[in-house]
Amino acid sequence: KAVESVPSLAEKAKVHVGTATDVGQIGNLHPDLVVLNSVIQYFPSSEYLAEVADTLVHLPDVKRIFFGDVRSQATNEHFLAARAVRTLGENATKN
Repeated sequence: KAVESVPSLAEKAKVHVGTATDVGQIGNLHPDLVVLNSVIQYFPSSEYLAEVADTLVHLPDVKRIFFGDVRSQATNEHFLAARAVRTLGENATKN
């Protein structure tokens, strides 16, 4: 609906609904840019992400793949702890 609500995007953007691994099955798909945002953090496994990336790399017109708004796995534990402290306040414990 967002793309449809902006007339200038009508011929420039298309939205397809499906699982990430369905991307290779979409007919007449010729993107030059693919955006993979934070939703990839919730993919079931790193293998699933690798399969999606491999499919995208092999689409003939794809020139760029943008990974955006993705937390670093190295700092994820600190992020979760900070979020817990902020949410729980004085009730936060180490255990």
